[in-house]
Amino acid sequence: MEDKKMTTWYVVKRQLKLLLTEKRYFPFFMMFINMLFAGMFPVVAAFIPRFIIDFLVSSSNDTEIVKTIIILTSISLL
Repeated sequence: MEDKKMTTWYVVKRQLKLLLTEKRYFPFFMMFINMLFAGMFPVVAAFIPRFIIDFLVSSSNDTEIVKTIIILTSISLL
């Protein structure tokens, strides 16, 4: 059996041609959304300790601290 030499550029062109002819955008759309949220996760996660320290310093009640932690965690898990 003969091995085919496929370059990266050949594979990219073939995938783009298939994408444009068959109009299957959903997997690429989901990968793009995943990249956005994966990039945002470290940024949002870095703010959780800051908010906890700010609430402890300002001596707010505990329910506000818990609400803020839950909101930031749920945003980062999207």
